[in-house]
Amino acid sequence: MKNGLELKSYTLLPEEIEAMLLADFGDKLQPVDSGKLAKHRQQQANLAASKLRFHKPKRTEEVEVPEASEVMETMEDVQQEGPEVP
Repeated sequence: MKNGLELKSYTLLPEEIEAMLLADFGDKLQPVDSGKLAKHRQQQANLAASKLRFHKPKRTEEVEVPEASEVMETMEDVQQEGPEVP
């Protein structure tokens, strides 16, 4: 490692994490309202679904559109040859 520093990894128990957060932030912490959180997540999912449903995706590939003169030439060829009769 650089400068002789070693990277250390620790695993803390949830109680230890809670104690550290309380020591650092104290009364600023608020418990999670699971009902509000579930409602928010559902709203986000509904919004994402409506975007997929109602917004057209952007075309990423180039589509070759024939010129009008090319189309007319093709039509003339068909008219000159006549319909195919079995």
